[in-house]
Amino acid sequence: MIPIQGNDHINIVSLGEIVMDLYPSKNKGLADELGSFIPEPGGANANVAAAAAKLGTSSAMIGKVGRDNYGQSIIDTLTQVGVDTRGLRVDDKLPTTLLRIAEPEAGSFRYRFKREGGADLALSVKDLDEEMIKSASILHCCSLLLTKEETRKTQYKAIELVKNSGGLISVDVNHRPGLWPDKNDALIHIQSLVRICDILKVNETELEILTGTRDPGKGIPVLLAEGVNLVAVTLGEKGCQFATKETCGFIPAYKVIEVDPLGCGDAFTAGMLVKIVEEKKTISNLLNDDLVRIFKFANAVGALTSTRQGTISSFPERPEVEELISRRPL
Repeated sequence: MIPIQGNDHINIVSLGEIVMDLYPSKNKGLADELGSFIPEPGGANANVAAAAAKLGTSSAMIGKVGRDNYGQSIIDTLTQVGVDTRGLRVDDKLPTTLLRIAEPEAGSFRYRFKREGGADLALSVKDLDEEMIKSASILHCCSLLLTKEETRKTQYKAIELVKNSGGLISVDVNHRPGLWPDKNDALIHIQSLVRICDILKVNETELEILTGTRDPGKGIPVLLAEGVNLVAVTLGEKGCQFATKETCGFIPAYKVIEVDPLGCGDAFTAGMLVKIVEEKKTISNLLNDDLVRIFKFANAVGALTSTRQGTISSFPERPEVEELISRRPL
């Protein structure tokens, strides 16, 4: 059951990663090696909140930035696209987390990332805006906050608040191996999070980590058996596969000229969550036709994002998504 919508109701509350992405100003090398870079607000959870707001739904971001120019720029950018930033906290000691991005080699879209730890991994239980969280239709999380005990407690507290208020829990695994000293420890904590979520989005690599197979037809039933109500597996240029306990399906990708895939997964997730809220049904009551609409929309949001450089600046607005769906029916 989705919480009753009051004046302070928010459809999607995103909790966790919020960083300043640093793009190299040339085609190769790390930004700090070049001595110049292009900053753009990002982070998986901030991206989902921003993409959802640009699609016309109410969204909020709960996380932490530093008291510096990067942090203020992130807050300003999220506010400008319509994200409720009341849940953002500013750390007086730690700087805003930076994510330095290396451009892929020619003919490849494999990026390299250098994360410089900062404020977003210092989010504590006392930082949570509990009333905002309890008002959410959907709380969106990822595995990043599981890497530290304090932030793990923070995320589970937020999940408890939403579940007690009748909202849904969405998880994009968004696995970052470099942040986990122990691979087995990572798997244990990620599996624990997966078992209590309602909506799960994974890519093929994450599907294999969780189930031992990259085949959605074999892996998705494993996740559903563990208690997930809706699973979406993104398959890159092939599209996505989805399933609930009642139905399943595959939606091919929209064919576009890809410029930059960074942020496409977050855009897809935002599109999926926006449409789930708009269906105004419990997951178990979603019919196959409902799910086809949801994932056509999610695919279109992800596809359009890939046609532009950047993350938040590349996320499409609603009319552009609907135009792509009407112009190129699958």
